[in-house]
Amino acid sequence: MARLPLDYIRETAAAVDLKLVINGPFPADGRAAELFATVASEAMTNAIRHALATEMTIEITETALAYQARFLNNGEPPSGEYEEGGGLGSIRDKLERAGGGTRVTVSPVFCLTVILPKEGTENEKRD
Repeated sequence: MARLPLDYIRETAAAVDLKLVINGPFPADGRAAELFATVASEAMTNAIRHALATEMTIEITETALAYQARFLNNGEPPSGEYEEGGGLGSIRDKLERAGGGTRVTVSPVFCLTVILPKEGTENEKRD
C-alpha cells in the first residue's frame, strides 16, 4: 500500500525529531496533497537548517475554490533581508504552474504561505 502524502510528512518530521502540528483539513490525496507534502518537506528542511527550529505548524484552510496553508516554525527568523533560495524558488515555480502562489513574511516569525486553487476551478492554470 502506498504512503499518503500526510503520512510521508509525519514520518519525515519524526525522523528529524521535529514536532509537527497540523491544524485544518490536510488534502487527502491528489495534486494539493502532493504539493503540500513537497512544500512541507522543504519548509522542515529550512526550519531546521536555517532557523534551528524544533517545531513546525501547518495551518490549512479550505474554501470551495482553493486551499491555503501557512508553514510556521519556532526557530529564529532571518536576521537580515530575506532572500529566496533554490528550494523555495522551486516551490514557488511549482505552485505558480498550478495556478497558485507563495508569500513569505519573516516577522514576528518566519511564515511561508501557499495558495493553491482546487483542481477543476476557474483559477487553476491549464497546460
